[in-house]
Amino acid sequence: MPFPLLQLYLSVCCLLIPVFLSAQVNVLQYAAITIPPDLKENAHQVVRLERLEFRIKDNKEGTLYHKKVVTLLNAHNSDDELVLGYNKDTRILKMQANIYDAAGFLVRKIGGKEKEIEDWAAVDGFSIYNDARIKRLKVAHSSYPYTVEYEYEMSLRGIYYAVFPDWNIQGYHSAVQDGRFVVELPDNMNFFFKTLNTDLAPREETPKAGRKSWVWEVKDLPAVAGEPYSPSPSSVLPRVITSPDAFQIDTYSGSMASWNQFGAFVYKLYEGRDILPAKTAEEVRRIAGEATGTEAKIAALYRYLQNNMRYVSVQMGIGGWQPFDAVYVAQNKYGDCKALTNFMKAALKEAGIEAWPAFIKSGRLDYDITEDFITPRFNHVILYVPGEDIWLECTSTDYPPNYIGAGNADRNVLLVTPQGGKVIRTPALNPERSTQSNRTRIQMQPDGSAAIQQATQSTGELHERLRYIVKNLSQEEKEKWLLKNNSLPAFTLSRMDMDAANEEPKAGLSYEATLGQFGARTGKRWFVPLNPVNAFNDVPPALHSRRLPIAFQESYLEADTITIEIPKGYALESYPREPVEVRSDFGRYTLHVAVTDAGITGYRSLRLEPARLAPEGYAEFRNFFRDVAKYDAAKLVLIQKE
Repeated sequence: MPFPLLQLYLSVCCLLIPVFLSAQVNVLQYAAITIPPDLKENAHQVVRLERLEFRIKDNKEGTLYHKKVVTLLNAHNSDDELVLGYNKDTRILKMQANIYDAAGFLVRKIGGKEKEIEDWAAVDGFSIYNDARIKRLKVAHSSYPYTVEYEYEMSLRGIYYAVFPDWNIQGYHSAVQDGRFVVELPDNMNFFFKTLNTDLAPREETPKAGRKSWVWEVKDLPAVAGEPYSPSPSSVLPRVITSPDAFQIDTYSGSMASWNQFGAFVYKLYEGRDILPAKTAEEVRRIAGEATGTEAKIAALYRYLQNNMRYVSVQMGIGGWQPFDAVYVAQNKYGDCKALTNFMKAALKEAGIEAWPAFIKSGRLDYDITEDFITPRFNHVILYVPGEDIWLECTSTDYPPNYIGAGNADRNVLLVTPQGGKVIRTPALNPERSTQSNRTRIQMQPDGSAAIQQATQSTGELHERLRYIVKNLSQEEKEKWLLKNNSLPAFTLSRMDMDAANEEPKAGLSYEATLGQFGARTGKRWFVPLNPVNAFNDVPPALHSRRLPIAFQESYLEADTITIEIPKGYALESYPREPVEVRSDFGRYTLHVAVTDAGITGYRSLRLEPARLAPEGYAEFRNFFRDVAKYDAAKLVLIQKE
């Protein structure tokens, strides 16, 4: 290029650069290179900017605005989509996103076209009528790092309004550069808040006449790395949770100033809905009259519910908290958890037995409600009979009476009574209530094959999978399940039986099979696993250091008896001769072996119970399981006789 033309070209470029930079100044701040290095440490994503604003109009309505700019450093995150729920009371006013590349340049916008946002009914596989819907905005981008700018606004009414928002400031492996949460409301209203795992205090402001607001702000929070057996985020990571004082849904007014007051509100939703139709009431009285004693009456009526009603989700508006009445369930033979629980309550009432619904968070428990803060973080309803201390899971068609499942165990619930609400706790499934007894007999043959007989009896949480299989799978499906979920090498199944008890949480499995090759033979020696069916091998990974407490949740007791018959022509050369015992604050393992005329019998037990341990105890924690795995991997050595 001739020099004059080059000079002109550079002059034009220099003139354009300021214009170009001014157009990108707000975008380039999201360039990944501008993230401070210390915020990238242990991070899968970095929240560059977050603005969560909840503006309360009155005790029935509010708006929620949320803007979040997050740089995704890799694929190990869940911030690549935005999911919002809504219904006829709650509307989504805005939902959109922008994607920026690693340099901070805009790649594309999402939300301008309806097809870019999925919209479907929030059905759960059991719903036949439900006004709840879900919108989902999915970011289809995989060139890391990249940045997503989410923005949405919602008008909240009904239950969506009454469940005030939380500010989950950060999750595991998430750093935060700049975050702010604002709750704004009329100055004649009140609300409640609680901070978790932080001393962060709000700043009070007066945005305009007649309004007040509380503002929480954070800056430059480093990522907290998730570790094996990490506690739930709500017990470690910073969070602000909020709830209303006075609120109104439809024509029902309530308050969350106390559990008693909120329970009184819920009781009003149930009031008068536990009256059975005459024909059903007559049937209930007959069933109860044929049973002797209160517990027998409860069991008989529970079986009546299970045999005649099925779970189907049917809810609209306040129906998320208010059940359909007992007449509806009796006529239609179905209902959701609230309706079935209410029907069972009505049946017991007809038999002269008092029972009350209990609101519960079923399944994985991130936040366990406390006495000192009222927040309706529930997704399920079960029934409690206080006079007999009996709990009933009314959506199950096969659980025995007074068994509510591991997903409902050992957590605080809201019991709804005529006197208001109170917090009580569901029973824990301790090791003595969740057991597995295995009896294994292996007959070895000189050709290397073996015949195996296995019998298992399980209770509590350990029986639930077997109970489900017994009730829901065909014989062919059961056999396929066993072949797939067994630690034995390839084997041929000749018999298999499964059963589940009706009146207690207990299930059994027994089978007979043939193994083409058992153990490994080298020369004159035959190496045979002592525990081929139920060996423990889930050893926690080694860590150079540990920052978080250890939250161990397992709770069960295993007892194994393993008999191995040695074939003719072989003698026992080596086996675990000394009894073994491994102890810790959360578990105990024992193993001892006895030699018999026919061969050898091993007696093994493993007892585990929940524990929360200090970070510095991780090495000892891991060593316990490493030792269990080592002893469970013990082998017998047989030698061929001369």
